[in-house]
Amino acid sequence: MATKGQTDLILKLRGEITALDPRAFAEDTRTEAELRREFRGYRASQTRAVIDALFANKRALAAAAGTTGDARWIAAIPAGMYAVERAGETRLFKIDHGRNRWAGRLFAEQVHEGDDETPATRITGGYREFVLTAIAADVAAAAALYDAHSPAAAAAAEARRWIAAIAPGRYALPFPTEADPEAKRKFRITHGRGRDAGTFAIHEINGMARKHEESWTVADDEREAILTRLAADTEAAARAFGHTTGICGQCYTTLTNPKSIAAGIGPVCSGKVRGRRAALASA
Repeated sequence: MATKGQTDLILKLRGEITALDPRAFAEDTRTEAELRREFRGYRASQTRAVIDALFANKRALAAAAGTTGDARWIAAIPAGMYAVERAGETRLFKIDHGRNRWAGRLFAEQVHEGDDETPATRITGGYREFVLTAIAADVAAAAALYDAHSPAAAAAAEARRWIAAIAPGRYALPFPTEADPEAKRKFRITHGRGRDAGTFAIHEINGMARKHEESWTVADDEREAILTRLAADTEAAARAFGHTTGICGQCYTTLTNPKSIAAGIGPVCSGKVRGRRAALASA
């Protein structure tokens, strides 16, 4: 059974369609009360189908009459993230194109990165017109401006850089001290998967057990230097981990073959590391 709100929406859409095309329901002589009784008897799926059809009809009539303002923006601005300069301030925006019953609509939101309570607000009226006009004037420049000013975009760019350079796995780097000239620090590199795809993390391994590692995130003040050293020779760092722990840093299997123990890594994993380095060198 259709709800009162759905029934009201159907009647409202019929009225808007009639305003665009007076002939649309000219042959329907039922009163509003009769229409309400009929709509209230609709099943849920039937109600959704009617509402979707009315929305589609309204959009088609509006487009034909030239009254839909979003069609020109959808044609000019792909969905994505953009930035616009206004009053000496760089403001960030998210543009979406509607789907299904909202097809033909463009949604514009101002993004407030770092604000957990209000991460985005819908923009309307003259401000919306100003923003969309500015983006449409140079879409590539607006996208580049977003990348240059968005903390999220900067973090994503950094993650892509290191994902390309360092495979997930465990590595070791020499950090000699006066007390121990052979001292090494061990690190774990992870690439995000699923909903976290595109993310990158580095942790320093403190204690190790077969099914548990004690680790913590590498401090920001040394993160860049450590990643640069790992990227410079990932194979050497992978072998150093195996020599230090007796465990392959790529598949986390205990090394038992004498050749693998001597190399610090198994032949299969060694080939993967070398293949990645060769691919990067030729890119």
